[in-house]
Amino acid sequence: MTGIGVVAPGGVGVEAFWASLFQSAPPRTVRTIEEFEASEWMDHRTARRLDRVSHLAVAAAHEALTDAGLLADPAAAPSSTESQLLTDGIDQTRIAITLGTGIGGVDTLEAQMGVRAERGDRLVSPFTVPMTMPNAPAAALSLRYGIQGPAQTITTACASATDAIAMGARLIAEGRADVVLSGGADHSLTPTCVAGFRNMRALSPTGFSRPFDTARDGLAASETAGILVLEPLESALARGARIYMIVAGSGSTSDAHHLTAPSPRAQGRCGA
Repeated sequence: MTGIGVVAPGGVGVEAFWASLFQSAPPRTVRTIEEFEASEWMDHRTARRLDRVSHLAVAAAHEALTDAGLLADPAAAPSSTESQLLTDGIDQTRIAITLGTGIGGVDTLEAQMGVRAERGDRLVSPFTVPMTMPNAPAAALSLRYGIQGPAQTITTACASATDAIAMGARLIAEGRADVVLSGGADHSLTPTCVAGFRNMRALSPTGFSRPFDTARDGLAASETAGILVLEPLESALARGARIYMIVAGSGSTSDAHHLTAPSPRAQGRCGA
């Protein structure tokens, strides 16, 4: 892993996000990214044709690629010209994308359903389907950087991004890709989604998400994107890249127990 990019309620950018982990956060059942404008990462026309989940993915990917040293002109403003990957030694047909998302562009879907109900079919955006489909974030990255390798999407709820990273690592290990943009993005904070979370009693009444705490009482719904750059160890060392960690392996299982609650005996869980 040679690059990291993150856009989250705690902060936009790795440094801001990392600093937020050491600060007390106010209780909130719904957490949004307050200091984020799509116009900082793309032109107005492109932004209008992408759902917010894709906006977040583009911003996180730009930071990850800059961090990994794979942008031809990292100093260029990402909103003014489309940054290109370095061409020296990189075959763009050998770059892959594996992204996870829970729902995809549900914000666009809900908004356009409202347009149709209130104003009729003819005023529904012609970009509704490409903005809504779960693979839209991966497609946005492919188009932005001219990536011609696999652009694949994983949708396994809360495990989506983790499963996507595992898939990306396998593409590297199997020799099917030289670079992989991997991670996840989600924005499912529409009124209908929040109401659904609330009515299924999934939202934490205390406003904190503590999944590994014995006192956990639900989730705090949020929007976020986290993107990693993966590449073979040999090529990372050869170009003098900073190596954050090595993905030694992964596993994925289902406990086949309940829609939301984990198995009380941890059956079906991966062992270390």
